[in-house]
Amino acid sequence: MADLESSQVSDFYRGKNLFLTGGTGFLGKSFIEKILRSCPDVGNIYMLCRGKKGKSPEERMSALFSEQLFDQVRTENPKSLSKVIPLIGDVLDTNLGLSEDDEQTIINNVNIMIHSAATIRFDDHIKVSLQLNVGGTVKMVELARKVKNLISFVHVSTAYANCNLSDIEEVFYEMGKEYDPLKLLELCEWMDEDVMDSMTATLLRDRPNTYCLTKAISEAYLFQYAQDLPLGIFRPSIIGASWQEPAPGWIDNYNGPSGLFIAVGKGVLRILEGDVHKVADIIPIDYCVNMLICITWYTSIITKQVQQPLIYHCTSGSKKPYTWFQLGTLLLEFFQSKEPYNEVFRRPNVNFATNQVELKHLEVSVTLGTRLPGGRYQYVHPLPARQEEVQYDTSV
Repeated sequence: MADLESSQVSDFYRGKNLFLTGGTGFLGKSFIEKILRSCPDVGNIYMLCRGKKGKSPEERMSALFSEQLFDQVRTENPKSLSKVIPLIGDVLDTNLGLSEDDEQTIINNVNIMIHSAATIRFDDHIKVSLQLNVGGTVKMVELARKVKNLISFVHVSTAYANCNLSDIEEVFYEMGKEYDPLKLLELCEWMDEDVMDSMTATLLRDRPNTYCLTKAISEAYLFQYAQDLPLGIFRPSIIGASWQEPAPGWIDNYNGPSGLFIAVGKGVLRILEGDVHKVADIIPIDYCVNMLICITWYTSIITKQVQQPLIYHCTSGSKKPYTWFQLGTLLLEFFQSKEPYNEVFRRPNVNFATNQVELKHLEVSVTLGTRLPGGRYQYVHPLPARQEEVQYDTSV
């Protein structure tokens, strides 16, 4: 993607108009920045934007474009920012909350649709997750059917949609009849939240949270009802800081691994429940953006040549597996020796517990500042010579 300006990918975007949901999110705005910077001849980018009291759409765009992410675009091609056009709406509302005029703008002008909006909270109520993740997908598909010159529709899913399986390939995994997307959305319309809450464990089964579940149900909807569209499905894993673009290590939020790393560096977080030998599948944001740009292009080419929509994984674990132990070791070395924070709660340290008993034992140990005997925890230490030792560093 380094020479994108002269590539067939860049040629594809020339004069094309896009409609994007989730444009103010981490992935969405990074995608917008890369397109404006590397595909300068792109048409308009219509972005679904929720209305906020006291702020006009123009003010919200101005705040977005003032972020560090857009420094290079503002310097080299500031006029391109005018191509990003906010359309007031909400994925929770009927017809995405679009006005009749804005809907007609999309129908008559858009060539590419990218659905990135979603709730990524693991603890959201099942009703909220269904309405946002599944309901938003349904409304995007309904709109896509009206678009006159649609050549590519990309749905952003997650590599963890089928995390209940030991091996996950780039294929769609069937779900049972009880996961009918439209029937579940119908339940959301009339069923009491408490009743739906009581159904959550049954629906989750061996999935860990409502986020993974509703992302899988969204894929099920697409394969049941949207295979006639020029459709591609993008499954990134845990999206982290950038590798190179817009700058090495760039991040602008505390979501996911970023918040975890900062909490460890500050000495606030010392206990994690999990297995240090499992792979931490983190992928840089610029990898994800570049792949999303290419998937959108490739979907327009391959759709008529395949029987089913293609699914694309953007993950690191199968190529460069990096365990939580390795990551923890690196973090402690960084925060203890190389770049410690000026103000910390206590000395950075990380302990991993593999079950609830070990977790409670560690919580008491760290809280009391004592070394309780009898626990066998997986401890991360930055010094290779001591990695196999079991340590209980509860010093403040």
